[in-house]
Amino acid sequence: MPPKKISGSELLAELQTESLERTAPAPVAPASAPAAGGRPSKVGGKAVPLTMRVSEDQLARLRDAALDVSKAQGGKTVTPQDVVRMLIDRALADPAFPAFLIEDRS
Repeated sequence: MPPKKISGSELLAELQTESLERTAPAPVAPASAPAAGGRPSKVGGKAVPLTMRVSEDQLARLRDAALDVSKAQGGKTVTPQDVVRMLIDRALADPAFPAFLIEDRS
């Protein structure tokens, strides 16, 4: 059976009587900080997302490097992103490293 249709004035009257009969709402606890979703960061608490595009060849080489590092570390899973993080960490530790990477060796 479809619900009974009522006029706007009847609806208003019904809402007004219901609003008088309502009790005060229960106090709401303050909202806590939302839980961080996803997996934990590999770089610590404060991480900034970085999106970059690489060619298929570059990605293949990063994967190869990740596999080599993984084998050297006893089978620990290493991703291409981990390889990029390692390169950044090395560059931060050794200021001459970036120049060494990009120097012309021809």
